[in-house]
Amino acid sequence: MENAVYLSLQNDLSFVVDFDLWFFEHQSTLNPNMPYRFLLYLASEYSKMSTDDLLYSNKLQMLDTPHFVVFYNGTDPLPEYSTLKLSSAYRNKEEIPQLELQVQIININLGFNAELMDACQILKEYAQFVAEVRKQAKVYPNRQAIVQAVDVCIKKDILKEFLLENKKEVIDMVFFEYDAEAEKRVIYRDGVEEGRAKSIVQLCKTFGMSKEDIIQKLENDLSIPPKAAIDYYEKYSKELEISC
Repeated sequence: MENAVYLSLQNDLSFVVDFDLWFFEHQSTLNPNMPYRFLLYLASEYSKMSTDDLLYSNKLQMLDTPHFVVFYNGTDPLPEYSTLKLSSAYRNKEEIPQLELQVQIININLGFNAELMDACQILKEYAQFVAEVRKQAKVYPNRQAIVQAVDVCIKKDILKEFLLENKKEVIDMVFFEYDAEAEKRVIYRDGVEEGRAKSIVQLCKTFGMSKEDIIQKLENDLSIPPKAAIDYYEKYSKELEISC
């Protein structure tokens, strides 16, 4: 959480604590396909823990218990806690699905989950920062709104040290991530999606992100399948190489 402002550029997190396998992701636009994506992540992690010998052994292979969490701070109204289920995507509904995966959605917008915010000061300040950006965006154009929000938060001692040390990077990054007009659009047309994909590839490469992380970000931000994300990456990576 130290780089709170860069949450949306960070890799999805997964780690083991006392035999519990935790998956975390941050989203400003809730993706209803998260249970399916987490299922794929889980399968990938489990495959790393096993060998063919163990899989075909007559001894039970113990597994870490999985948990799936999405931290949400978008503008669409959501309760403090909600749940997405893999079974919601099944074409044939069953009262008790044989395979289920539940994702807990935690609303981290300012004014929600006070107990959690009090327990994590950086998360609380991140929520305050996002709220300030949205407040200033009602008065100023996007980039100016972000500059104003950064200055206000520094004065109020909100993420002060981090903002002072990384002011330009924060403004550039939030300007890229936070588009007040784009937040109001529900559907991106093809041309707009391509322009967004190009911006993502360009900026992520500027920040030195790996190919895999950029492709995953394209999937997340544009809600597109892996093949489309790979195609966008290859297309705009080549354009960048040519322009250089």
